[in-house]
Amino acid sequence: MAKSPAKPTAAKSKPKAKTGPKPAPVIPRQPGVERRQNQPLRAQNGYMRVILTHKVDKLGGPGDLVKVRPGYARNYLIPQGLATFATPHNVRMVEKHRERLRHLEEAKRADLQKLFDFNRSQRQRRGPSLRFGDGGDDRHRAAC
Repeated sequence: MAKSPAKPTAAKSKPKAKTGPKPAPVIPRQPGVERRQNQPLRAQNGYMRVILTHKVDKLGGPGDLVKVRPGYARNYLIPQGLATFATPHNVRMVEKHRERLRHLEEAKRADLQKLFDFNRSQRQRRGPSLRFGDGGDDRHRAAC
């Protein structure tokens, strides 16, 4: 018997064995879980704390520490520059800024009080000032 012509077949070769260390097994997990577990900014009870940098209607003014929903903070307040995360460092910075503003306001108030006291002493020394319609010149009244 005659042999039938052989059909060309693709040569099946065995995959070459990789050399080197084996890759770690892939464990399915939720993305970013490890990063969020120990994060101090993690939302607790469904809210997170942020420090407002600008006035936001129905929420607060600059420097206010407010609790908002995480999505509102991540998707609107922080990208728009209206708020920043309330890290311990940022909270300390805001408190220091408030303290400086309070000292400046006290100094300004003290300067204004000194000016007011000086004006009062000058007025007492000169007596009451004449105002329009207080009388003044009798000759002018006689002519009227």
